[in-house]
Amino acid sequence: MVDLKFCGKNPQDFPRGINVKGPGAQGARLPNINGLEIEPEQEINIPVDLSGSGPGNFVVIMRNDTTGEEEPVRVTDGPNLIKNVTLKPTGSGPHTITMTFDDEDLPGGPYTITVKKPVGADACSMKPNKDGNLFTLDGDFLSFVINLSQAGPGSLTGIVKTPSGKTLPIDIEVDKDTGLAQIRFQPTEKGIHIINLLFNGHPIPGCPFEMDIKGVTEAEVTMTGGKPKDDSGSVCLDLDDRSLVVVPNMVNVKVTRGQNMKIPIDLTFSGSGEIEVTCIHDSTLEHVPCKLVDTPTGKEVQVSPKEPGWYTVHLKFNGQNLPGSPYKFEVKEPTGADACKIKRGPKSPLKDGEEVTLIIDVSKAGEGQLLGTCKGPDSTNVTVKTTTLDNGDIEVSFKPKGDGDHTLDLTFNNRSIPGCPATINIRHVTPDSMGLVLELAPWEVDAGAKGAKGVRHPSFDDVTVQLNQTMKIPIDLSAAGPGNIEVSCMQEKTKTPCPVTVIPTKQGAVEIAVKPLETGPHLLHITFNGVDLPKSPFRFMVEPPSGANAVTLKKNSQAVKVVKDGVQFAIDCSRAGPGVLTAACTGPDGQLVPCDCKKSGGDQLITIKPTKPGLHSLEVMWDGQQIPGSPIEIMINMVDGRIIYELCDVLLMLMGAFTVRTPDLSNIQLEINQFIRIPIDCRLAGPGKLQVTCKNEDTGTSIDCDMKKTGDMYEITIKPTDPGRHALNIMWDGKHIPGSPAYFTVKGPAPARLCYILSGADHIKCSKGAISFRCTTQEAGKGELTAIGVDPFGKQFECEITEEANLTYAVAFKPEVPGVHNVDVKYNGLSINGSPALIDIKSLPQGDEVEFHWS
Repeated sequence: MVDLKFCGKNPQDFPRGINVKGPGAQGARLPNINGLEIEPEQEINIPVDLSGSGPGNFVVIMRNDTTGEEEPVRVTDGPNLIKNVTLKPTGSGPHTITMTFDDEDLPGGPYTITVKKPVGADACSMKPNKDGNLFTLDGDFLSFVINLSQAGPGSLTGIVKTPSGKTLPIDIEVDKDTGLAQIRFQPTEKGIHIINLLFNGHPIPGCPFEMDIKGVTEAEVTMTGGKPKDDSGSVCLDLDDRSLVVVPNMVNVKVTRGQNMKIPIDLTFSGSGEIEVTCIHDSTLEHVPCKLVDTPTGKEVQVSPKEPGWYTVHLKFNGQNLPGSPYKFEVKEPTGADACKIKRGPKSPLKDGEEVTLIIDVSKAGEGQLLGTCKGPDSTNVTVKTTTLDNGDIEVSFKPKGDGDHTLDLTFNNRSIPGCPATINIRHVTPDSMGLVLELAPWEVDAGAKGAKGVRHPSFDDVTVQLNQTMKIPIDLSAAGPGNIEVSCMQEKTKTPCPVTVIPTKQGAVEIAVKPLETGPHLLHITFNGVDLPKSPFRFMVEPPSGANAVTLKKNSQAVKVVKDGVQFAIDCSRAGPGVLTAACTGPDGQLVPCDCKKSGGDQLITIKPTKPGLHSLEVMWDGQQIPGSPIEIMINMVDGRIIYELCDVLLMLMGAFTVRTPDLSNIQLEINQFIRIPIDCRLAGPGKLQVTCKNEDTGTSIDCDMKKTGDMYEITIKPTDPGRHALNIMWDGKHIPGSPAYFTVKGPAPARLCYILSGADHIKCSKGAISFRCTTQEAGKGELTAIGVDPFGKQFECEITEEANLTYAVAFKPEVPGVHNVDVKYNGLSINGSPALIDIKSLPQGDEVEFHWS
């Protein structure tokens, strides 16, 4: 506020307020994006920190330098005055990004990024037929067009699968002059057909896709959306059972061939229902076996893809696709540590003083080094030797330190190879020999013994293992002759089967690995060529775990979570007894990462504090012994200063924004004066804050969102004021929930555009020093009418509004100075037609006379 006096009196317009601005554009902070190169259709997010800029108007424009056209930009509000700028260029080549604050460029701007030109399959696209439709019936055939003109040299192939699983022939005819490919096939069944098109063996964008064939003359792709529920036509959405089913984030999931992927499905609030899952290999359209396992909170989908490439997972609840389904994930060939394989395990029996040896196949691992570490029964280090053999394999050997568990960890480029760390149990059987895990029984095979009687196996007398331990059993088949060995295991009382694997270790020998799932007596059945081995089934006992075997990563949504500056793991030590938990974490560069342990009730909380993105390995030990599942591998990505993690092998986590549920928000249309009401379920999200914004993308106007909270349930009501495409952003702690941003369309003219300032001498009057004019809202209906005036010196003044007949209003004001007066009349907050009115007062009114000019 500025107070100016002259001879003790204020001049006109003083005291008056002055708007003092902050540093403006120069106070903004953002990453350096100049020279950035991105892939076609790639979306990038740029955090812009405006906390040091003060109040002002932030504008972003992206222009394709080749075409000169503007391309879409999305700006959303983040925490602490951060604007999240999302760019997804639609064209290739150089693009100029202009970011301004109060019309001034931000530091370093304008910015230039380059979008790589799509090639190959990525450059192919579907093009409408001559009739303007994507799909056209041509007699009994269905046809569509693919544009290959930008794809470069190569060939287009295709495959169609019918609902019954049959493969249909597909005709492809390419016009070499235009680069357009005409695709034709003849449907023979009703129902869902899967269509996949590949260019040089890679799926083109949008493939494979589903088409619902209703009949020989009708083909359509089914879609769903919100339904009106009241007389006004407003959309009141419900959280139905399907929208309450929670699945993890499936974006950018990558699996190494040989890994299993586990997808938890939380049915806590949806109630019981039928889950259907199908997984398809995109390039072959072959179905991949999926296993559906019951969990305490719902189901878990277990997928074991065998071949590299892209896969599509369809998840349905009671016959309807879950939100976001179908999902995509990619399987890649293993490299590095993942590609190493234990080719031959330790031999048994060993002579006293003999070394333990393993053979490791590293032929597919690429460049790197295999290293080994081993700890003896007393937790002291045991020297491990590695020798490269003539065929490229690596022999690993160590000399055991007496009886007991030896923990061997083999790493390739600082990552444990599959099967490691491995626990090798060594104990003396006779003064002359020692065995590994279970030793082969020291009996002589009769010269004539063949088949099941000729199989040599360990003694199972008094064998006891702990839950979470794996029991390994060497089997010698050298005297049995040709044949097949079959193994099964179950809990004796409950009949529950437990996992069993049979691994060849050398010519004429195998190793059986058994991992019980329950305590109590178990029966192990071993047959050779369908005949039970002598004394089969063998009986052994499983005891409750103790020590390191009783320590586990907690199995709930809070087991792993992002905390300040790091990722926290909750370890359950309640059943382990006395002992000490220790942890060590190795970063992607092989260096140790800060790691803290602290006690919380019966749990131990381990917090790692990564400093760079990449694969991290966390080793957790109890009294010097690895706990089950250790080392825990975790992929760390850092975005906008936040840490995003993904546990490896590949267990997707349910937490945070990805557990917030809404109804299906696709294909919603509103009329002017209608509202949309959306329930939002945050019961599984944990601590956090819900943020909802809505913006008319055509006008740039932000729309108020009314939010009501009941416990962890929210209800959002939005009433748009203008027609156009609207973007609805729903975020939890700054991260978009599934389906956000959602888009809906508002049709019809804006109500304010149906209101008018009436012209003509009959509607403009001067009376008793006041000027009045008239306006009407008859076409728009009853609403809030306001009017604010600004005189030639920028001073605001109030206008008096008087309602007359037939929704006509008189707007009046008394000018105090001559000059141009600006009067803005608004209906429900938006300027009406003809507003603002400009009235040039030539002289102040004298009675009922005034000289003015109206525009």
